[in-house]
Amino acid sequence: MVASKSTGGSSAMESSNVIHKPMKVIWPDLAIGQIGLVFTGGTLSMAPDPKTGALRPAVSGTEIVDATGLRTIRDHFSVETMRQPFNLDSSDLTPPGWVAINNALLEVLGDSDGAAVFHGTDTLAYSASATAMALAHSLSKPVVFTGAQVPLGTAGEDASANITRSVKLLDTLHRQNAAGVYVYFGDLGIIGTRATKVSDVRFQAFEDVSRLSAYFCTAEEIQPARPPRTTMDVERSKAEWANVVGEPLEARFAPNGVLSIELNPGTTADSLVYSAENPSVRILILRSLGAGNVPAQEDNSQYNIPNAIAEITSKLSKPVIIVSPIVGGSIRSIYEGNLKALKAGAISAGSMSAEAAWVKALLLLGQPKLSEGAFNTRPEETMDLFRKTFVLDLAGETGKQFDAFNN
Repeated sequence: MVASKSTGGSSAMESSNVIHKPMKVIWPDLAIGQIGLVFTGGTLSMAPDPKTGALRPAVSGTEIVDATGLRTIRDHFSVETMRQPFNLDSSDLTPPGWVAINNALLEVLGDSDGAAVFHGTDTLAYSASATAMALAHSLSKPVVFTGAQVPLGTAGEDASANITRSVKLLDTLHRQNAAGVYVYFGDLGIIGTRATKVSDVRFQAFEDVSRLSAYFCTAEEIQPARPPRTTMDVERSKAEWANVVGEPLEARFAPNGVLSIELNPGTTADSLVYSAENPSVRILILRSLGAGNVPAQEDNSQYNIPNAIAEITSKLSKPVIIVSPIVGGSIRSIYEGNLKALKAGAISAGSMSAEAAWVKALLLLGQPKLSEGAFNTRPEETMDLFRKTFVLDLAGETGKQFDAFNN
């Protein structure tokens, strides 16, 4: 997809579905200068289809600006710093969509002090991670992703509050000289790579994967809970990557090649090997039981997952990543099953969210030295490099700076 400079475009619904009267918003004095706005669709911009009643993206970026009172801070943005690369249900986004968002951000950030991205909730954590990691070495300004559980203009909606408070969070980040991506939702500001969706009904739809949010937000104030990421973090990440890889990080993703499987009681070793043998699968992500634990029955090879991991990593030369399925959880080497899995060749995701692990795997697979071709021609060397780069902290995704149990 290619980012478009147009913020208008025809709506799929009649304009009567949109509230055009600006809502009453009390704006503080903003220190930030120009603000970039990127609109992508999602529930925030949805309205019922007149024929089916199903919600679908309908409201343009310009209509959102009019409806939320953003016109009242006109000095902080202009048409030149607004983009709408697409208007989609976020469930329809794929890696090319992440690239389109990043391209739009790079366009508006050239003339802005920061940017807000309005996005659907289903894959917001993926897109925030994709922007944070792909632009980890070039993003020197703050970006805030937000969305809504209830469409703009609907009774009891949360869209207008999330939009206005995300701008306030953006202003706070600017005052702190922060760099990188954050997610605002409900009353929390979260590092972009640490956000995970926890509810599809509560207004607090997202939490920090370690329950250690960076900011607490109310209508009156933004309260920092930890120091922000700055350009110093950007430079550190850039240097660590260069030291390991020897060439710059490219903001590109493999379009596919990653498979995620949730381990459950009764998941067999053979089923994992069978899945990994599929030529379209290059990287396997396993959602563990608890804190990285996996079935490891010595007397029943059918349920010995470490044996499957060893076969996939050594014979097939395909990385296996273990992530925790629990918010607040982490891969901890305290259980026998986990220790055997790591010894068999699995890579621990530590406290990384499942969303960030998925995005990072596709980002790494998009790098020349870690591509499908590299795995095919230099399997051992590429497997070793993948392991080293996956545990590098690009944009806060590993949580190394604050996780007590990170490996």
